[in-house]
Amino acid sequence: MRTLFIARPTYFWAQAQINNVRIRLKIEQKAPEVTTQREKVILEEVNKLLNEAETLIKWNKWNWLKAFFAWSSSRELATWSKIHEAERHAAWILSPAAVTARLKRAVGELSDLRKEKKEVWQDALKDTRSWGLDQSQATLNQFLADLYDARDSEFAILATLQNKVTWLILIGLLFIFGLQCYGYGLVLMAGGIGGLAQPLAACIN
Repeated sequence: MRTLFIARPTYFWAQAQINNVRIRLKIEQKAPEVTTQREKVILEEVNKLLNEAETLIKWNKWNWLKAFFAWSSSRELATWSKIHEAERHAAWILSPAAVTARLKRAVGELSDLRKEKKEVWQDALKDTRSWGLDQSQATLNQFLADLYDARDSEFAILATLQNKVTWLILIGLLFIFGLQCYGYGLVLMAGGIGGLAQPLAACIN
């Protein structure tokens, strides 16, 4: 179930995001025909990070077989970390219009930040119209660092909780199987009825 409903969607989502970043970069890059040496270095680093992310998320049949029994989401966490780092670096080679639009979008993403970071960025993003391109790119780069750090941390917490719940369920099933083997079927039935009756009684009350 985890492989089908969690691992597979996460895999295809990450693959799609890698392709999306590459497409957006081609469209939003500042004057690609006159790329400076600095921009070439940044572009190489962005492509290197995306290639590393693609390698991490690339699964073969053996990986899918392992995921069926023990999927930990560690590869996905590392993949998203590299994708986000690539997007952050890409801020330095975006066109002025793309940077301005991304900063405006950032205002709507403040709710994703931790409380203390949110308050800082609310003040920082109040008036970006007077900024030069370098300041806008630098600000966007640092905002994305805080934004992706918050999102990656939340994803890691949810993945960890999901893994713990899965193992608890497996342990519970083994315990139930053991009770059944030792002839405690009636006890299990009574527990199941009680588990159903309690929420029903709560709804009625």
